[in-house]
Amino acid sequence: MSDYKYRKFTFKEPYLSKSSVLAYTYCPYQFYLQQVEGIRPEPNEAMKKGLRFHDWAEKLYDKIDKQALINGETTIRDEYTKTMGDDFELSDKRELELYKNFIEMEEKRWKKEENKKDFFPIKTEEFLYDDDLLFFGSYDRLDKYDENSQIVMEYKTGNFKEHRISDYRFQLFGYKHLIEKNYDKYNVTHLGLIFPKDKLIKVEKFKSITESSFYKKIQRVRSNILDRKFPKKGYCDYCLLYDKCMGDE
Repeated sequence: MSDYKYRKFTFKEPYLSKSSVLAYTYCPYQFYLQQVEGIRPEPNEAMKKGLRFHDWAEKLYDKIDKQALINGETTIRDEYTKTMGDDFELSDKRELELYKNFIEMEEKRWKKEENKKDFFPIKTEEFLYDDDLLFFGSYDRLDKYDENSQIVMEYKTGNFKEHRISDYRFQLFGYKHLIEKNYDKYNVTHLGLIFPKDKLIKVEKFKSITESSFYKKIQRVRSNILDRKFPKKGYCDYCLLYDKCMGDE
């Protein structure tokens, strides 16, 4: 594994991540501005909320008293709430709802789990790369699914959108690929999407069509990039690079 937390895109070594692939799919010119020109827009408020939640969730399972939970000496609500602390800053009540909803979801998951030790993730927030595929990424959680397999989990702080299911599958299969590339001992058979805002968890088994479409998409996007194909798609309503893009007209 690498000591680096990021693989910079160059035309000589065209490393891609799920974010850069999806950015190119959304708008090739957006990819060009971000990855080639190196323009990084300031995150909007929704992105900041997402980053705060991910940062909290990444450290969560290292901060709670797992043994006390298993022994019944404390509760999920008490342990999770303690990790938020007095200096925990949120922008508004709606953001606080994310954490409240997630804790409720975890309480339900705790009650359903027969073997309490299996409740806790195997790994959280791990950066991995594949120098053969020139692909890298960082997944949120790897959990036990059954005795012979695992499930890769991803937090989503927005609402579930049915029309984005193919993007979700692409992203999670990318993490499955990276985990199995770097670890012989793991067999990641399922994906899980956690939407605290909706109090929703989506779980499904990886399908062969997801595997084939993942590698085809990587190949197609990289080929277009190396051919210097960066047209503007015009999906501009929520683009953080709108002003820069319009200035290039």
